[in-house]
Amino acid sequence: AMIVSCPSCHTRFLVPAGAFTYGPRPARCTRCDHRWRAVPPEEPAFAAHLTDNPPPLSVEALPPALVGSAPPRVAEEPPPSPTISFRRMAAGMVILILTGALAGWLVMGRDRLARDYPWLEGIYGRLGLAVNHPGEGLKLDDVHSELEFNGGLIQLAVEGKISNGTPKSVAIPVMVAVAIGAGGEAMQSWKIAAPAAMVAGGESLPFSSTITAPAGTVAAVKLSFVEPEHAP
Repeated sequence: AMIVSCPSCHTRFLVPAGAFTYGPRPARCTRCDHRWRAVPPEEPAFAAHLTDNPPPLSVEALPPALVGSAPPRVAEEPPPSPTISFRRMAAGMVILILTGALAGWLVMGRDRLARDYPWLEGIYGRLGLAVNHPGEGLKLDDVHSELEFNGGLIQLAVEGKISNGTPKSVAIPVMVAVAIGAGGEAMQSWKIAAPAAMVAGGESLPFSSTITAPAGTVAAVKLSFVEPEHAP
């Protein structure tokens, strides 16, 4: 291969050495469209092949890197601006705060979450976090119900005791009673007022409640401790 230069714009082209087998060739510059008669290097080997009608020569511009021009400069990446760094730091702090708030909510609200999603209680247990249930440590003893006739009205009376089986005082949660029919269906539910706010360790407190008896046969009354939002 050899380099041919356009006499008009001086653009240099890389052409195969065999292109001048027949001597000088008509050439056209693809950069400025100048046409001229390209002359090969003066070597004796070319003289034997000279002709008056050589085929046209088509040349393409030589890439700058092949003709000795300086390689392109690579722009250096500017250092990050202080504004971008501050924004990244602020975003990291926000994510950290939100993560901490979520973790705190999952820990502090585990009692309610475990009641709404019972499968979470096993996960909390594996993490060493105890889940407290309403009235934990308390039990309902000597519970009985009966129908009373009062001035022509039929009333359903429920009595019993709230016993604390722990050595420390325990707050009494909301108590709910449910009247169960002969077929096992829930006929009526109501809230029973607690006799006190707390029960001392090892102590018991009596309670009682009376409502107008629901229509139909009451086969049993079930009592339970619930959260305030679940009370009727």
